[in-house]
Amino acid sequence: MIPKKKILALLIGVVIFLTAMSVGVHYIKYVLKQDHFFGSVRLFSLDKEANIPTWYQSMSLLFCSVLLGFIAFCTREKKGRFFGHWAFLALVFLGMSIDELSVIHEMLTDPLRNHFGFHDFLNFSWIVAGGIFVMVIGLSYLKFLWHLPLKIRVQFIIAGLIYIGGTLGMESIGGYWSSHFGEHSFHYTILTDIEELLEMTGILVFINVLLSYAGVVSKPDGVKIQIEEV
Repeated sequence: MIPKKKILALLIGVVIFLTAMSVGVHYIKYVLKQDHFFGSVRLFSLDKEANIPTWYQSMSLLFCSVLLGFIAFCTREKKGRFFGHWAFLALVFLGMSIDELSVIHEMLTDPLRNHFGFHDFLNFSWIVAGGIFVMVIGLSYLKFLWHLPLKIRVQFIIAGLIYIGGTLGMESIGGYWSSHFGEHSFHYTILTDIEELLEMTGILVFINVLLSYAGVVSKPDGVKIQIEEV
């Protein structure tokens, strides 16, 4: 039995804790002028890589990949539609989980910026490639979304909008601030904290809908799983 509400309550608590810690260490660094404070700035800043928040975000994306893979398996067992779509999404989220730790996407920034002269809202130029990827996936998944139950479909869209609002929307705002005012300020770190909070919230909503849908697709036949709602 999967205790859905307990899992979500735990993850919400982690997201709140990580966000509060990040704001706190950024305040310590930029307002109180304590650059390290026993290593807590490096350890908890949402703006840094290879630390506790990065590990959490990578694991949450990996959890989505596992749930998507499970749904794909159940869909195939029941000879349902869109098995390939579920399986591909599982691979996409696996790649996102790996990228969260290795920061592969940011390697696109300098080549794109130098070649096309991007600046202001496109200062972090990887978002151009990211935006194109999102549009391609969105258009190719329209029929897939339409076949989902209404409640599941709405939650899919909400999760996507929240996550994209963080990864692309707030990243573009942060890029504008970075190109005009630099990145070494408390104001900039607040923008990055909001960005990461939106990303983590979007993933939380997505995990919620995947757990719900996993219960739906596995009930009639094939692999059985029970989702505890209360």
